[in-house]
Amino acid sequence: MKPKIKPFEVYKGKIRKAINLPQNKKAYVNLLSVYDMLICERMSKSLILKLINDGFERSQATKVAENACLSVMCLTDHNSLPLFDNTKDLMNSLNAEDMLCIVKEYSELRKDYLGFDLLDEKELEQVKKN
Repeated sequence: MKPKIKPFEVYKGKIRKAINLPQNKKAYVNLLSVYDMLICERMSKSLILKLINDGFERSQATKVAENACLSVMCLTDHNSLPLFDNTKDLMNSLNAEDMLCIVKEYSELRKDYLGFDLLDEKELEQVKKN
């Protein structure tokens, strides 16, 4: 039986996955803590309002803000330092496809790490009981 190869690593207490950004720049997508997600949500709400004030439709502003904030919060370099200081820097450096790729990688990391989708019904019931 083959051992499962995990597509992520643990570095300085963070679960992360290596990805490639434009210009062959290596970066890492980190799984966010609950606190980080709350900060991300707060950042997103502020950015949504700013984008709406700049003339964007709410639905478009919401998608862009959520993706940009998640990308800023989860992207780090090899030493686990943030790649971007804020959403403005990120949006000036990356295009929409790059951001969507980051969001997709984050979603896959989350799914791989949590792995609840791989549990059968019996295992899932056991998790619920504990």
